[in-house]
Amino acid sequence: MNENFLFKSIRKYNCAQRQTQRDVILHAVGVSAGLIERRRSPLPELSQEERDRVLDYLREFLKTQDLKISLD
Repeated sequence: MNENFLFKSIRKYNCAQRQTQRDVILHAVGVSAGLIERRRSPLPELSQEERDRVLDYLREFLKTQDLKISLD
């Protein structure tokens, strides 16, 4: 997966103020990583399990990069 895409997604996620905005970002990452199925909605709602799966993926990515960036 493209590292720049992941870094930009993490930055956008940390700047997002609404859960719907965060779900859009997590949906894009999750679909790209093959963690969740694509939804044909402009504002996809993710289950807590799907959110956790994608957030765990992003945390693992940050760990492999040896970065201490938190996901709010």
